[in-house]
Amino acid sequence: MTDQTGSSESGRRRAWLRWGLGLLAATWLAGLLHDRFADWPPPQVWDEALGTRVFETGTTWHRRQEGRGTGHVGTHGILGVPDAAGSPAPKLFLWGDSHVEGMEVDDPDRMPQQVSSLWRERVGSPLLAVGVCAAGRNLADHYRLMPDYERVIPGAAVHAIFLSGLGDLLPDSPEAQFGRFVSEPGFAFVAPEPAVRDDAAMARARLLRTLHLGWFSRLAREALSGNLTADLRFRPGPVPQPHPPGDNPFRERRTEATPELEAALDWLLTRLDERTELPVVLVLAPNDTPRIETDRVVLREQPTELEELLAALCAKHGIGFVDLREDFNAFYRSTGRFPRGFPDSRPARGHLNADGHRLVAEALVESLAAGPLGRGARP
Repeated sequence: MTDQTGSSESGRRRAWLRWGLGLLAATWLAGLLHDRFADWPPPQVWDEALGTRVFETGTTWHRRQEGRGTGHVGTHGILGVPDAAGSPAPKLFLWGDSHVEGMEVDDPDRMPQQVSSLWRERVGSPLLAVGVCAAGRNLADHYRLMPDYERVIPGAAVHAIFLSGLGDLLPDSPEAQFGRFVSEPGFAFVAPEPAVRDDAAMARARLLRTLHLGWFSRLAREALSGNLTADLRFRPGPVPQPHPPGDNPFRERRTEATPELEAALDWLLTRLDERTELPVVLVLAPNDTPRIETDRVVLREQPTELEELLAALCAKHGIGFVDLREDFNAFYRSTGRFPRGFPDSRPARGHLNADGHRLVAEALVESLAAGPLGRGARP
């Protein structure tokens, strides 16, 4: 009887051991498959010169959930440029969010790299476009970081700020993730909490990435923070808005020009002009043209009142303004292709594809050659 009981206990222990080892092996295999077919961001390290965390030099980023791109990280976390600070070429700082990061396309197809190559081809002089960008950043972040990058990467010649629509320019945006542009009690830029160096956390993240378990860590963090359940919805009907507009004249997405919006944009452009001695160019890539509505493609032929107001205020403050609306429309008419979207995503929506990056680069090179870095002005 004792032998049978001992044998039964031993068998259960072996079964639990096999089950546990199988679970670990399956989890690790899931990590391998995830990193092969899903996004695989690079680890972060502390940059002493910038005083913040950046992507680690020499690592790569794989994007698989929208498009299919691979990016290589250079010094100071700059994508696609091995050593921006060490290059003697004049620098164009191209500021933006995930649209400028361009993880959905390979390095040669991203707008900073295309600007550099087009400039050499069409102008003949050196110019290095440096993408200073991160998902979630807006103009308040660009304003805050401009002096830091001018100091750390010498040779700055011009700043170009990419805008995917005008939402980044309006105060009190509910989508702001880091710095914020607020309207109350008066117009102001509000900086985010300063970055804190945490070597242990960065080492853990690097280890999890090496073991292909980063996805499991992210899933656990989202589940513990409640974000995972917040992204799931189990009832029909309209989605509640977390930030209802109320009486705030800025939170609603507007296209008409109002005195409140004119005052906000005028304040913002004044601060931007005072922030740097270098030329500044705003690059607007509207996200509503060309677009698909049910069974047809719609091209917005005319600028909105708000876009016209922005163009006029930029001229008043000596800031360049490039509007890609006509470029995007003309490209669709001539090719039947959209500047946004990928084979694995909705057409005409989302991030710019390689065609969209090229259109932005061409318009920016034309504007710079005619204006801040050349002669005349782009009409």
